[in-house]
Amino acid sequence: FDSECDFVIAVIADKKTRISRIMIRDNISYEDASVRIGAQLSDELLEAKADFVIHNNGNLDGLNAEVDKIIKKITNIQEK
Repeated sequence: FDSECDFVIAVIADKKTRISRIMIRDNISYEDASVRIGAQLSDELLEAKADFVIHNNGNLDGLNAEVDKIIKKITNIQEK
């Protein structure tokens, strides 16, 4: 579906961070969270398909800063 979009943004985090977040969010075990991660596309594939990549290993403020940077880049591209 990425070919239908003007821009593709991948949001990735390291495996340890993702597992921890899933465990907390869904109240599941480490093993179950690991299975979910294993069923997802690899970071390498997501990065290869994306126009922009956000590394979301930090807090919400860091994520918002990364999103703001991308919005500015996209806005500049579309204005040209």
